[in-house]
Amino acid sequence: MGFDGLVPYLLVAALVFLIPKLVGMIGKDKPKPTFVPHYTYVAAGIVLAGLVLYYAVKIIAAVVGG
Repeated sequence: MGFDGLVPYLLVAALVFLIPKLVGMIGKDKPKPTFVPHYTYVAAGIVLAGLVLYYAVKIIAAVVGG
């Protein structure tokens, strides 16, 4: 399985990891304290943004290229 086959699994893993934090930030309740360091959330967000940008560039290249 190449990188393209792993990307959907990586996206789901990053979303599952980040959704509880995002729901806590959006909702009125304070997020529950966790033992996960802040930089772990930052790293997961960077990975998620990188994967989204990768696919955006890939789709744009496919549309423009033919």
